Amino acid sequence: MVRLYKTEGRRIFSRSLFHYARALDNLNGPRFPECGIDEVLKRYFGDTRLKDARTNVVVTAYAIERRRPFFFRSWQAKAPATRRTHDFPVWEVARSTSAAPTFFPPFKATAADGKSYALIDGGVYANNPALCAWVEARDRHPRHEIIVVSLGTGNENRPVDFHRAKRWGLAGWARPLIDVIFDGVSDTVHVELDEMLNGGDVRRYFRFQQDIPAVQQALDDTSAENLTALRRIGETMAQGKDFDDLCAQLRALATERAALNQVA
Repeated sequence: MVRLYKTEGRRIFSRSLFHYARALDNLNGPRFPECGIDEVLKRYFGDTRLKDARTNVVVTAYAIERRRPFFFRSWQAKAPATRRTHDFPVWEVARSTSAAPTFFPPFKATAADGKSYALIDGGVYANNPALCAWVEARDRHPRHEIIVVSLGTGNENRPVDFHRAKRWGLAGWARPLIDVIFDGVSDTVHVELDEMLNGGDVRRYFRFQQDIPAVQQALDDTSAENLTALRRIGETMAQGKDFDDLCAQLRALATERAALNQVA
């Protein structure tokens, strides 16, 4: 994923002068056309379909015409009874879940049965999808012990100034409100999972998240300097006691499973 972002970022986040002028930068259209991201995803994923996933996968999107959350589930794509209605090309799954409003246009994904769905980024309701993942895992494995590992993509920590916000109307709140909602939803999921799964001596929920400096918060900044800085932030997340505790738990579970398999 890091290599994809480093090598293809400029292609994904590219726009012509004509697109810039037609969209009035970002005021009258999506910031970027779909041609770049579509070409990259098609090249990376080829003809692979959701049913080909090697492990269970759930991917979030939002159906704008139906006005409801939309989930791509690999096990539904594999099941003979639901395969045609739930199997999609993987590049279309990736395109749908990355159709961030204002950045890219919505996308119509087409299932194996020919039915299409108009979709945007699932982050509009599940900016932190860890709770969605836990519910799906618990539903499929109700008797198993589940460990949730949530990897954040960077936390914006810019405060909203009270005195300025008091004077805001629609125009003033337009951008800050989106960030506030995303941050609030994400933090709420974190608090709920922490309260449900962590307690006593055993942890079943781990959240790895780092604050992102303001200069690194632009989603489409693919400069070498910015990517290097983001990589350092990511490497920092993979250090410390929480990361060591998680690795220790996973090692213990792997050892226990190996022992049970030998007995069996």
